[in-house]
Amino acid sequence: GFLCDLVLVPNPLAKLPHYRAQVVQRLPRLRSLDAQQVTAEEKVKADLIYGSDVQERQETFEKLLPEETFVDRRLVTEEGIAELELEQFGQKGDAGPYGFTVSERQEAAQNLRRTALQDAKLKQRLEQARRGGQPAGVCDLTAFAAPLVLASVGDRDLSEVLEAVTEGSVTHLYLGAAPLSTGGVRQIVAFLREAPSLRHVDLAGCRAVGHIGAEIVQAFPYPRGCSLEADGCGLSTLNVERLRNQTPEAKEALRALEEKRRHTEELMAKFMAQQEVLEEYASENRSQASPPPPPPSLCHPMKWREGIEGYAQAAHRAFMAANPKGLARSVSADGNRVWSMVCRDKSPQTFGVDDHAALC
Repeated sequence: GFLCDLVLVPNPLAKLPHYRAQVVQRLPRLRSLDAQQVTAEEKVKADLIYGSDVQERQETFEKLLPEETFVDRRLVTEEGIAELELEQFGQKGDAGPYGFTVSERQEAAQNLRRTALQDAKLKQRLEQARRGGQPAGVCDLTAFAAPLVLASVGDRDLSEVLEAVTEGSVTHLYLGAAPLSTGGVRQIVAFLREAPSLRHVDLAGCRAVGHIGAEIVQAFPYPRGCSLEADGCGLSTLNVERLRNQTPEAKEALRALEEKRRHTEELMAKFMAQQEVLEEYASENRSQASPPPPPPSLCHPMKWREGIEGYAQAAHRAFMAANPKGLARSVSADGNRVWSMVCRDKSPQTFGVDDHAALC
């Protein structure tokens, strides 16, 4: 192989027994591993242990390293390996996400550390969520262009994440195997019961879900159309499918939510289109030191524009209630045509030909 320098930390492989020797034996030209120089002695030991025939390895080993004891790795039983891994890792070699043991993972859930780049990426994704998500309605905190940029979300981040999800009306939140505690998972489930828009959370691989699986399955808000992806969390296949909530009732709840969302968007678009009219109306009616220019009368088309037409419509309804036939035409005592109406204060008002022509 041509590989000379290799860094695997914090990959879980780096915590497995005899990891370094096995990598050195398989990459003979390796000069450094995890920023530590690979010595000639390491290469000899790795080749002796993993490279040659057992008899040949033992003879060479005893010749070159007489002060050390040769051990044939093939003679180490599975029980011995399990015991060694259990002693070192606590869970039969399960190093957890990014090399954490169980106790380390629990601590990490409370004291999650990220690089400056990871923090920046997390803030970027949360800002996208506040703006509606990318793609629309989605906040994905698991898929990043490079593994080292992965910004895992811990308990301390949940309040900010859920706030961004609410602000942007996000419907799908992807957290994956986030190092959350059981308290963090409970917080997410409680949020789903009241969330205005969020309906799906992906926690695939999150171990804390498995610890309180029965509690989640029992108290999950199925009628709202909510769903939880819990694959790889230690739950039974039946419970995983149940939390996915693909029932007709759930689909109907999601359809109603989508219809409500579309209606809300239409109302918002309509409101934004009326900004100029509303600002003009506000300038006419606000308190100020000097009065504004006289506004048009309620019969003027400017007063019937969408958004401020309410007062003009109310005045027109009141007029028609008092004058069901509109202006009443008659002839005055001197033989001229006149028109009459009942005013707002119930007093009569008469118009001559010139006034009628000006009004109509």
